[in-house]
Amino acid sequence: MPADNTLRVRMLGGFSISCGEDGTLQSISDEKHASRKCCSLLQYLIIHRDRPVPKSELAEALWPNVDTAASLNTLKTLVHRARRLLDGLGSVPGSELIVYSGGTYAWSNAVETSVDLEEFSRLLEEARSCDDEDEALRLRLEALALYAGDFAPRSAAEFWAMPLVSWYHVRFVDSCRLAIPALMARERYQELAELLRRAVAVEPYDEELNVNRIRATLLSGDREAALQLYGAYTSMLMSQLGVAPSDTLADLYRELARTSHQAEQDLSAVSDRMEESSSRGAYYCEYEIFREIYRLTVRRTARSGQAVQLTMMTLVPARDEVRISARRMATNMTRLGDVITQSLRTGDAFTQYSATQYMLMLPSASYEDAEAVMARAAKQFSRQYPKAGVDIQFSVRPLLQKI
Repeated sequence: MPADNTLRVRMLGGFSISCGEDGTLQSISDEKHASRKCCSLLQYLIIHRDRPVPKSELAEALWPNVDTAASLNTLKTLVHRARRLLDGLGSVPGSELIVYSGGTYAWSNAVETSVDLEEFSRLLEEARSCDDEDEALRLRLEALALYAGDFAPRSAAEFWAMPLVSWYHVRFVDSCRLAIPALMARERYQELAELLRRAVAVEPYDEELNVNRIRATLLSGDREAALQLYGAYTSMLMSQLGVAPSDTLADLYRELARTSHQAEQDLSAVSDRMEESSSRGAYYCEYEIFREIYRLTVRRTARSGQAVQLTMMTLVPARDEVRISARRMATNMTRLGDVITQSLRTGDAFTQYSATQYMLMLPSASYEDAEAVMARAAKQFSRQYPKAGVDIQFSVRPLLQKI
């Protein structure tokens, strides 16, 4: 078969089969041409093209919960459809690509077939066994560039495909982790940030990947983008998992905050830039900043003896509510944040502690004053949002309790 008629199969991030060089490329794909079952049949035969596959094995893989006799009849029809689909490549007839013999089907060994899965694995294996660090990194990055997404997304729910989805997913993520120190050491920060953008797309909650993506973005010189990534990640953790940032994330935030500005001789100009655009209402801040304010206030109150109260406001479903969706709860948290801002003094600070909680610090307030403030804010919320479907619980403690 001529070299330009090599069949190129993509299974990472989608499924397609193409044939021909640029300008004459013919292709079929799961996005435009083929049904999910037809694609699953082709994928299974290509992955196992080192051997003939018995009809019964194919039927069991594609229809695991269907009577064997019925599924074998359906398989015959599906093979016919798959061959007709392959005819559209215009290279070799579909009947010569899917070969039947002695109760088995096989992908033709006479046709040169290049599969991204196999190239991905080959490059990673070469990188693993390579003694030259630069060459190993090059091979690993070449492999990672092939990973356009998880294995055959439209077939991912099929029992036969599930182990493959997991296998290649784990290999991609682990290989990204291996590339982090090598790219950091070579100061290839933008390249690392882009690689980790792709890694986070398939592992959005992974802290190591997110932290290194943010740090690489910062080191590449884009502090604002790094801060935005930090905010998006911590907000996702809070809203979807209900967890506060870890100590590692707190350290990263301090690293972001320490990033130096240009030298400035005019203190007035610095002061102007530090001014808030508006100073009305309570001060909302990220949890890491709130902790620093807390620690500073502890030092001050140790000398002054000033009364400061630490409070927590928690949203819970109302008694007549069976269940409240995460989206509805997030909306109510935004509403409560607005009420807190309006209800408290400009010298009061608060932060979101979890998906359903705000923590507040009330300086120069007695225990009774703090309880009255919390009750007033809860009442104000209920008045503004009578159909919110939530109740507000609150607690008050003196400042010197640990958080």
